[in-house]
Amino acid sequence: MKKRIIIILSAIILFILAGTVYLNNIFLPRKIKSVLINILQEATDKKATIERVRFNIFKGLVLDNLVIYDRDKKIVALKEASCAFFLPAIFQKKIIIPVIHLRQMQVFLERRKDNAFNLKDLIAKKPVSGKSKFSIILYKLSVADSTIVFQDNSFTEPFNRTIDNLNLNVNFFLPAKVRFNLSIPRRGNDNLQVNVAGEYRFLQKELMGKAMLQGILPQEFAKYYQGYGLTIKSGNLDVILNFKANSDFLYLETEVEKRNLALARENISLLLQGKTNLKFSYNLKNKTYKLHGKTAVFDSSLLGLEKVGTLSDIKAELTFDESNVSCPQLNASIWGIPFTANFTLRDFNNPSWDARIFCRTGLERIKVILQDKFNLGIPVQVSGDGVFSLEIKNGSGQYPFQLRGLLELSNASLKIEKPGLIFQDIKGKLEFTPDSLNCAPLTFSYAGTPYRLEAVVENFKYPRVRMKLASEQLSMKSVFSVADKLIQINQGNVAIHNSRFLFAGRLDIANPYAIQADISGKAKIELTDILKFNLAFKDRLYQAAPEGTINARFRIKGNPQNFKSCSINADLWGAGVSLYGLKAKNLTMDYLQEDGAAAINSLHMNMYSGSVDTYVKINFNSKDYPYLANIAVSGLKIEELKQDTPAKNKDISGIITLGARLSGFLSDISRTNGGGKIMIKDGRIWNIDLFKGLGSIIFTQDFANIVFSEGACTFTIAERHLFTEDLLLKSNITDLSGSLNIGFDGSLSGSLDVQIIDEMVPITGTFRDLTTAIVGRSGRFGTIKISGTLKEPKYKFQTAVMDILKSIKKTLFGE
Repeated sequence: MKKRIIIILSAIILFILAGTVYLNNIFLPRKIKSVLINILQEATDKKATIERVRFNIFKGLVLDNLVIYDRDKKIVALKEASCAFFLPAIFQKKIIIPVIHLRQMQVFLERRKDNAFNLKDLIAKKPVSGKSKFSIILYKLSVADSTIVFQDNSFTEPFNRTIDNLNLNVNFFLPAKVRFNLSIPRRGNDNLQVNVAGEYRFLQKELMGKAMLQGILPQEFAKYYQGYGLTIKSGNLDVILNFKANSDFLYLETEVEKRNLALARENISLLLQGKTNLKFSYNLKNKTYKLHGKTAVFDSSLLGLEKVGTLSDIKAELTFDESNVSCPQLNASIWGIPFTANFTLRDFNNPSWDARIFCRTGLERIKVILQDKFNLGIPVQVSGDGVFSLEIKNGSGQYPFQLRGLLELSNASLKIEKPGLIFQDIKGKLEFTPDSLNCAPLTFSYAGTPYRLEAVVENFKYPRVRMKLASEQLSMKSVFSVADKLIQINQGNVAIHNSRFLFAGRLDIANPYAIQADISGKAKIELTDILKFNLAFKDRLYQAAPEGTINARFRIKGNPQNFKSCSINADLWGAGVSLYGLKAKNLTMDYLQEDGAAAINSLHMNMYSGSVDTYVKINFNSKDYPYLANIAVSGLKIEELKQDTPAKNKDISGIITLGARLSGFLSDISRTNGGGKIMIKDGRIWNIDLFKGLGSIIFTQDFANIVFSEGACTFTIAERHLFTEDLLLKSNITDLSGSLNIGFDGSLSGSLDVQIIDEMVPITGTFRDLTTAIVGRSGRFGTIKISGTLKEPKYKFQTAVMDILKSIKKTLFGE
């Protein structure tokens, strides 16, 4: 039994071997090879060659080195194709092929200049002749270790790309469907990895599947997008694609992950990390489509933006469809300042969009940015926090776009280096558009006083400004416009306490360091208001105790930053004013300043039934501001003047006339020099501290009732002293004459001669009075030496003995 089995098996093996030899050497090379070549050439209208057709007991029918040519170029080259048959089915007139294996196939795919592909030529242009008596059933097609060589000749320089290691499996479930699976594994330095799986359903005429592409290098396909001015320098993409298509529509659902993608267009570049999910459907009948997706962006940067530089740390999430794009939140940093933004773009065919930006930063950082990025040095020191928001809109077909911004300040401070102004506790909002600015309102503190500012600026090209500034003691309103660096002040209204200023004019700011002004106006000034400001000479003002109301008309031309060089013309008048407690009425003054020289051409006032007229010249161009003044006093009554002095209870009177010419320096009034003459008429001045002691030296009683009908002296002021050599006071009893020196520090020195006039001297029984009576006529009675101070004068009386003896002799014995 065993021998029989062995004999049968041996016979079968010999039969197979004999059949194989016959097939490989006679039947297949001579019959089948030429038939297959003819079929291929007739189907493709291309030249085809097969090196060898053979049979392998394990592989079945094998074709070696099958090549299809397009002219002299190989468009398909197959190293090996093999398939096995299910022999019993031949008796049923069926050829059942479980699998066709294609090994090391190379396909040359070409895109021509007319955008047509060469492989379309492989499609049969005419049916293959003859009818087969057998039906062919194929279950699987397997392509392994194959290559596609792609060449795109639509560019001036062709684009070439080779895809190696391609594997494809196709499973046939006829007549229902076909399933396929294509893979390109990663190999060597090539990062590309591809997996595609899907199926085609014949009854539904529907294709569906999923593709995964990893490691796509967009920079290798630069030719396809360089026409848009776009360059991709580095990075890679991973794509997951679900697709479905039939005769009515195409549907795609994809996910694209971007890693280190570096894109550039002109001077702008984008370093992108992110992921995009997209759903796309296309109606093949009416050629309409729908699109919806979202993109997540993270750790990205945008570089090269004009006047901006770089946006870094970009994080965002965008949603989009066929007509719109929206980003509910975008986070990024510019110049080291983090900000948040959102935007929406609507209707690509007739686009409109809006965006909002928000950031919070320190004001010190903004100043540094203005200096470093825009070369805009602002001579201020700032601190505090600011919250910035910006809203941008562009309506359909609208240009330019609408922009509205807001800057909210809190706990801010501002120091202007020149002239050293410090504003603190700044709070409020600044609203702006491309053509307007609204400060509504802004509060701040200056010198401990809170202020409130409201301002509106319209038309930045030719700005018009309305402004209100107010504090507890100040109110200012102004309307002005700016054109070609010229500020036209249409209206200015300033109230400081109870004082008012109205002005108008213009400022030429072409040179910010030498502003030129031409301002005219009028004012009503309450002198007590001056004491409420922290001026450098405030202490002296308090001592002067100014009171009253001054009205003025003025015009100022020149650089207000250098006030001394301005040209000023001013008229002042007041019904009643007071200085150092002294009152004046009907004040008028004419002030003129030109080229650094100032002149009070006339200063007139009525005082105590008299008048005062003054003329003053000042040179602001010289050091210490030298001045020259002429003063004339006429008819001033002492009895009225004393009522406004500490001597109001003293019995003093008289009428003063004065003329003086003074010169000196405004920087130091104590350096005044000059001279003049003073006269007193109908004087009663013994109760003045300076003369009170003199009376008691000369007379024991009734001296206070002496009335000087005349008094005069010329005086000189020099070296911080006022002195006279010809002081003369005349009365019907006695004359005083001599010299007197008064220091600016109140010191006194002098010498006065006492002259007895006539018999009207009082007789009281004292030696002085008796001697005077004996004399009986005028003559020098004695000399008074004066020392001490104005407040505490000291006197020393020296009797003129020889003069008295001579008078007695003349009386007793005659000449």
